[in-house]
Amino acid sequence: MGADRKLRKKIRELIKESTDEKIHGRAFRDEAWLSKLLFSDLMDVVLFYISLQPDLNEIGKIKTNDFYRLLEDVWKKWAADKKNKAFADNFYSAWFAGPGPMDGTAGPAEMYMLYYTGLLHYDYLLVFFRYPEGLPDGWIPYREHIEIMAFPKWRRENNFKELGKIFNLAEMMCEALRAKQNTER
Repeated sequence: MGADRKLRKKIRELIKESTDEKIHGRAFRDEAWLSKLLFSDLMDVVLFYISLQPDLNEIGKIKTNDFYRLLEDVWKKWAADKKNKAFADNFYSAWFAGPGPMDGTAGPAEMYMLYYTGLLHYDYLLVFFRYPEGLPDGWIPYREHIEIMAFPKWRRENNFKELGKIFNLAEMMCEALRAKQNTER
């Protein structure tokens, strides 16, 4: 548990050090925007937490489609816990696609994985995290996006106090990734 506390502390420090000045676009500096958490803000913390795992080379050996399905299962367990339920209910629709042609429109979870992070464009989670630095895709540019655009939102007092719940989700996800790796050997 000591390593988990260190990771939590590191992310909290990065959040406290973040500023609004680097945020791209005036509308995103508006307090109404900065106060409102979106599904993507939660997932940004989860991905950041996963990226700091000392065994990332092992737990990252999962196909991104499998990661997406595992995340949905873990999310449902996390959201069902009475400590998280009221908070998680704000994001209940994240896993639902809307009506539309073909398979319909993507819900927030699918949008996050496919379009925001581009994660589903990679075969394996580890490839996303280890994509060569200096290229416009992969973890490095997305990490910079998180530090500039998401961390200032988490710095708001009402949002900051919810971080523990998101860290619990991130830890549950890491445990599920480890369990999956152990069952596939």
